[in-house]
Amino acid sequence: AVDQAAACGRAFDAACRESDAVAQRLARVSGEVVEAERAHAVQEVREDAERSRSQLASEAIRETEDMARDVMEAAAQRRKDREQQRREAKRAREAEMEAR
Repeated sequence: AVDQAAACGRAFDAACRESDAVAQRLARVSGEVVEAERAHAVQEVREDAERSRSQLASEAIRETEDMARDVMEAAAQRRKDREQQRREAKRAREAEMEAR
């Protein structure tokens, strides 16, 4: 009976050591999985941020180009208007000279 109790004790100790080893492996693997998930989430955040920056830069460039085009069109219209005014003033002067 003593031998049987000692054998049961050794079997229990061995089972505890094996269970501890399995628990340690599971803890290590769980930690690795958690770290992999965290790294993946960080990478997704970085990629989203890069996409957002690219989109914002593209929008800013587009808006700047639109503003520059508007300014150039307005300047061209002012030049056209001034030229039209000069022509009309010239015609008026010529008509006035002919009337004299």
